[in-house]
Amino acid sequence: MNSRSIKAAVIGAGWYAAQSHIPTLASRSDVVLDGVCRLGGADLQRVRDHFGFRFGSEDYREVLARKPDVVVVASPHKMHFEHCEAALACGAHVMCEKPMTLDPAHAWALEAQARSAGLSLVLANGYHYLPGLAHVRHALHDGAVGRIEHVSCSFVSATRAVFEGNVGLARWSSMFFRPARDTWQDPENGGGFAYGQLSHSVALTLWLTSLDARAVS
Repeated sequence: MNSRSIKAAVIGAGWYAAQSHIPTLASRSDVVLDGVCRLGGADLQRVRDHFGFRFGSEDYREVLARKPDVVVVASPHKMHFEHCEAALACGAHVMCEKPMTLDPAHAWALEAQARSAGLSLVLANGYHYLPGLAHVRHALHDGAVGRIEHVSCSFVSATRAVFEGNVGLARWSSMFFRPARDTWQDPENGGGFAYGQLSHSVALTLWLTSLDARAVS
């Protein structure tokens, strides 16, 4: 590892992390895959061996004890607050998968924690970075359409099957890991389309318009 390398850790090496985040990190010459955490010893060893992580543990605290520079939190939705809070506390910049947290108060607490520590806390809302959207946002801010009175948003998801029971999950059997039903389909754990996919649409709408939600029904 040279002095310019970024030491990266992943907490929650499940379906999407193994499909997207980890391969992206592994493709970069300036990133070292230092630590990885997930439950299940055999699955942990598999992801560690396949991608070449230096260290693996089922306990995220052991991964954070190695003082990574950046941490990707892609754990089950209900664990995002605990894992992001701990990663920021150890001095790491954090990218958290959506949904950010299940409790809005926890989201604001993380934002304040990151701001106070001078750390970056980024949400995995990749649609914000599509070509042309920054221009649209600036145009809206400059009054291109006048005062916004109504917003309508349609979101087409390629991952709809993830929320459709065992049959839906079976469609993803060719992935490195299959989506976990208790994460994506159990409402108590933040499962369902609203947290899993509509969060993309809502985040993009609010970002483009700079509107704040006053009520939800």
